[in-house]
Amino acid sequence: DPDDDGDNITDVTENGAPNGGDGNNDGLLDSTQSAVASQVNDVSGGYVTMVAECGDSKITRYDVTPESSNPLQDSSRDYNLGMNNFEIDCGDAGSTAEVTFFYDKLYDVSNWEYVKFDETQNIYRTLASPAAVFSIANNGVSDVTAVKLVIVDGTEDDDNLNSGTVADPSGPSVATVVSVAPTEQPSTTQN
Repeated sequence: DPDDDGDNITDVTENGAPNGGDGNNDGLLDSTQSAVASQVNDVSGGYVTMVAECGDSKITRYDVTPESSNPLQDSSRDYNLGMNNFEIDCGDAGSTAEVTFFYDKLYDVSNWEYVKFDETQNIYRTLASPAAVFSIANNGVSDVTAVKLVIVDGTEDDDNLNSGTVADPSGPSVATVVSVAPTEQPSTTQN
């Protein structure tokens, strides 16, 4: 299948995004823009659209994978919308990339945290504002949850190299609810 914008997502898939294939509502088909990628989120089943802004901004890879595909599992959080695994060619080493994800609907983000899986150190790190900011956006059909990331090539991306390429595995999460079995109270006897 053709992939005219070179983001490794077929035109057919991108043209199925909300708003007639314009998932970020910018007036252009996502399948024609190298800095925009839309696909079905295999974890949630809904569409998600990624927009990259940095230098020449060419998305070369974008997948949504379950957290269980990481070499280390995060036992303290659930990733119900999966992990955004992407690579952007910014052109210039040390570039700052602004990446926005438009999800499939409006979610309650009051207890969400955006978390990066640091493959170099094999740890999960929470990204707070201004590195990750949740907001409401309109995809041309309805209001949806969006998250904007700010990532600096060479210091905050996955490879830690000043290469002009920004790569990152990260996603929204909620703390795992741990159920605690009730303990039996000692009986008291009255005399």
